[in-house]
Amino acid sequence: MKDTPFNVREAVPVTLGSLTLYCEEFRVTDSTAWFEQPTVSGDTAITNCCRHAKKITLTGRVTEEDTPLGFIIAADSAAGASNVYSFTYRGAVFSGCRVASFTAEDKGGPFFYVSVTLISSEPVTAAEVV
Repeated sequence: MKDTPFNVREAVPVTLGSLTLYCEEFRVTDSTAWFEQPTVSGDTAITNCCRHAKKITLTGRVTEEDTPLGFIIAADSAAGASNVYSFTYRGAVFSGCRVASFTAEDKGGPFFYVSVTLISSEPVTAAEVV
């Protein structure tokens, strides 16, 4: 099969403070809780809503040159602190992000497989084109 932009894509470097990972998978989930109340006529009325924080999961790898052990130490420190990060992924800017969890796996290759889950209540914006 011939390589095209539809079947081959380079990993996107994402930096969170001193953490840099080469993101191969990206997922963002967002939801809103809607509050309903019954009316006198037996219908339902939406009375309020509450927006939940976004969960952003970056999955990729950290190469030996980027010191995987350093990544684990920095991610562990970030998960236990209330540090706030901002990053851009493929033109979308995510700000007000806090590290909720991370995983790191050494599968015997030249890099670690890592996954970082962040939470943010800030709106997603478009990156400025320079």
